[in-house]
Amino acid sequence: MKKLLAVALIALAVSSTFLCTGCGGGGSDPTVPTVTPPPVTPPPVTPTPPAIVPKQVAATSYANKNLIDTDSVQIPSLRILRNDFGFTPSAEELAAGCFGANCVGNGIVNDRSIAFADFFQDGSYSAFITTWRKTGTWDSYLINRPIVDASNRAYFIRRENGRWVDKTAQLLPNPDDRYTCISHSYTAVADFNGDKKPDLFVSCHGIDFSFGPGDTVSGRNIDSLFPNTWRDILFEEQIVFLSQADGTYRRSKIPGKIYGHHASTADINGDGKVDVITTNASWGNANSYEDYRPFFLINNGNGTFTRDYSRLPAGIIDPTNPYAVGSQIHIYWTYLIPVEGRIDLILVGNKIAWYKNPGNGNFSNVVPTFLPLTVGYEASPLDIVYKDGNFYVNHSGGPWPGVMRVKKINATNLSVQTIYTLNQDLGSSEGVISPQFKITTDGRYLVPFVGGCEKDALAVNFNTSKCSVKIPL
Repeated sequence: MKKLLAVALIALAVSSTFLCTGCGGGGSDPTVPTVTPPPVTPPPVTPTPPAIVPKQVAATSYANKNLIDTDSVQIPSLRILRNDFGFTPSAEELAAGCFGANCVGNGIVNDRSIAFADFFQDGSYSAFITTWRKTGTWDSYLINRPIVDASNRAYFIRRENGRWVDKTAQLLPNPDDRYTCISHSYTAVADFNGDKKPDLFVSCHGIDFSFGPGDTVSGRNIDSLFPNTWRDILFEEQIVFLSQADGTYRRSKIPGKIYGHHASTADINGDGKVDVITTNASWGNANSYEDYRPFFLINNGNGTFTRDYSRLPAGIIDPTNPYAVGSQIHIYWTYLIPVEGRIDLILVGNKIAWYKNPGNGNFSNVVPTFLPLTVGYEASPLDIVYKDGNFYVNHSGGPWPGVMRVKKINATNLSVQTIYTLNQDLGSSEGVISPQFKITTDGRYLVPFVGGCEKDALAVNFNTSKCSVKIPL
């Protein structure tokens, strides 16, 4: 009996083994093929674009010109680009006169000043340019004033797809903000309202012709010809383009008309706000004390300024003062230049006076050092930079097309060396950009700020010799 029971149990175990052959966890039928699910593809990941880091604004206009990290400061002339590259004149400008390469005489509208900064806050350098229609003498300006006023405009341009494109409407949406002034010679970049964006100071004056009481125009005495208006034709308010929270710019005027020919900026009184030095570079002011006299515009922190004469010597233009700069020419330049850790001042009248900063930005008792260069129509110090113990001066001028000379002056012994000459003033033909230069990013050369230099923008009669200028330091 026991044997039969054991045999039965063995048979049951063997039967169970065969019944479970091929059984898995789910007991599937071995005759049905197994289906493998397709792989799950994750959705594509859109890469996050790198964050835009705007270019920083330096503390001085000198650094914002000389130390920006680009050497591409030679651009096409707006005079040539009009109607070809999107630089479309307004109806007023079209009615005002010619705008092409074939314009001659007083009809020419030229570039007048230029500055570079990250105006669009896109991490690249763009350009601000002012255009200018030749004003000539006073009576011809009276005839052409509506034309001049329509032609003197501000432009913001930037590089897109390998060429410069007009984007003024984006940053100056108000057409009234595009007007500059009767004449303008220089633009300085600084942050005047403390928002860490570049602002612009445009040096303005009236017609490009200095006169005063008792002078005659076309044989007639100006006091009897236009007794109440001639100062409005000679003097102008200085212009500031201030950045706004929405990324645009607004034009504002600094009260008090002067003959402004040049300006520089730095925090001169140590309050953390960028100030301006400029000058009233003409005689004929209602207050004769102001004739040819430089002064500081102390920044109030919001893009407005207070005029301050106290930081400069009272006898600065007194011809009996041996330390006076002099007042014999109407081109009167003002430079604030970093020199060995100081912000020094250089003023140009009929002499070139270097004032070393005593540490508090007050130059009223500083005895200047005179740089040994002549000053006059044939040779004016149109730009000055400092590097490694030397001043480099664009000592140029003369009748058209002028002569460019770059002179190196040792700041210790005042020895002078001419290091470059070109029989064409960088600012007196195509482009007519106020003749500045900057130090290249590698610190080895000077290159000019100049217009009319791109091949696709040149007319056949334009001299391109200046476009490749690199002056070894």
